[in-house]
Amino acid sequence: MLLFVVTVFSLNRFKTNVVTIVVTIKQVLSLIETFITKSLFMRSVTLLLSLLLFTSLSIAKFDFEFWQTHDQTSKKMVDHSSWQALLDQYLNSEDPSGINRFNYSMVSKKDKQSLEKYINYLQTIQPATLNQNEQFSYWINTYNAVTVNLILDKYPVDSIKEIRFLTSPFGPWDKNIIKVSGEKLSLNDIEHNILRPKFKDPRIHFAVNCASLGCPNLQPIAFTASNIETLLEQSAHEFMNHPRGVLVQNNQITLSKIFEWYADDFGQNEPDVLNYVAQYYAKPELLKNGSSVQYKYDWDLNQ
Repeated sequence: MLLFVVTVFSLNRFKTNVVTIVVTIKQVLSLIETFITKSLFMRSVTLLLSLLLFTSLSIAKFDFEFWQTHDQTSKKMVDHSSWQALLDQYLNSEDPSGINRFNYSMVSKKDKQSLEKYINYLQTIQPATLNQNEQFSYWINTYNAVTVNLILDKYPVDSIKEIRFLTSPFGPWDKNIIKVSGEKLSLNDIEHNILRPKFKDPRIHFAVNCASLGCPNLQPIAFTASNIETLLEQSAHEFMNHPRGVLVQNNQITLSKIFEWYADDFGQNEPDVLNYVAQYYAKPELLKNGSSVQYKYDWDLNQ
């Protein structure tokens, strides 16, 4: 039986483990052959299954404790003025739809370089040396700036989901895209392995922006330690009083899929989620009269 050794790096996590795995070629080929047909669709499925097979062999280890650290006595401040200048120039926060739209097509080469310089600056910051609110705002701005830069790198696209990589086939979120404190991080690392576990604030979901119409607004003001509470409240209130966040019609409640994907962040069950929404929704009594709940999301680009 033929054997070969594959060295697999743990994908999209930091503190990477290297593991040597002995794989039976005959078994792998047999698995792939099972799915191969003349159909292009089945060939695509084969490719996907092969990718998932090798990805599943990697060992992911994320040191959550490392990112829990902050220095509450710190007076250090991160300069987000470059990000603010870009928002001022290209973000339309007065669109009649109520959705803040970014004018990707108009970003100049100079401003794109300024954004990249800002992201490079963010990578020099040691988050552990910041106080909690400074760190909180740092991660939100980092996520949003990196996302905008990612779209600009691949523009024109109709949806962020069109941006795929070998190590991130369902969208860009698992691609290591930034290096902080010497560790490579993906967008998913920032949101789900740092922001959510460390800060435990459901309003995070209304602050980070995935460049989609269904996503909560990209805020026109950069997050800072001094304004983060105000902006988090504003973000939550805006989203839950817009139809893409919450819509009640004829006793039918339609919520953003954010409340389905991350239901545990808002409570233990659907009634808990509705109670959370009721804190912000302008007509909370309507949520009590709804007979059923459905979920939706629009992945079209926020342009």
